[in-house]
Formats: sequence, C-alpha cells, structure tokens
Amino acid sequence: MFVRVSRSLIKPERLEEFKTLFAQQGLTTAKQQPGFRWAFALPPLRPDDAWQTISGWERREDAEAYHQHPDRTRLAQRWLAFYIEPPAISNYDEVIE
Repeated sequence: MFVRVSRSLIKPERLEEFKTLFAQQGLTTAKQQPGFRWAFALPPLRPDDAWQTISGWERREDAEAYHQHPDRTRLAQRWLAFYIEPPAISNYDEVIE
C-alpha cells in the first residue's frame, strides 16, 4: 500500500466555503481511479491549524496517475484561491497496519 498526506493552510475567512466545496467535489475523481483504496479529509479545529487529506492507494503509481488527472488538476487550480500557502505533500511507501 502507498499513502499520501497533504497538509494545507486555508485562509480562515474561506474555511467554511472550502469545507463545502471539498465535501462536494474533493474526492470524487480520486474515488473513481484505479488503485484508490480510501481517503479522509481532516478539517482544522482552529483556523490556524492545517487541513489534512490522507489517501491510501494500491501503489505509488496509482496515486501519481491521479495527481496528473485533468479533473484533479482543474480542481487543484480552483483551490489555490483558498490556500495561505501551497499544500505540503508527504508520501509513504511503507505502511504498518
């Protein structure tokens, strides 16, 4: 299994709007991709905390293919207006279950 963690700082005044948008569209494309296993979005409890998204994939290549998908790219471009800074991505090839 491969796991990707994305950590983003969202503009506090746009957090509720981002939550709504993410709930409607955030994982739609990912869930349809080969190798997708699961994903969780973790909205911050406080406005100055990070928004985190954690996704599990069969293989790293599956996650990379999704990362390049045109629908995901369009959505990511739309989300830029919500970020204080671009997301930080961490990848994990070894997962202990």
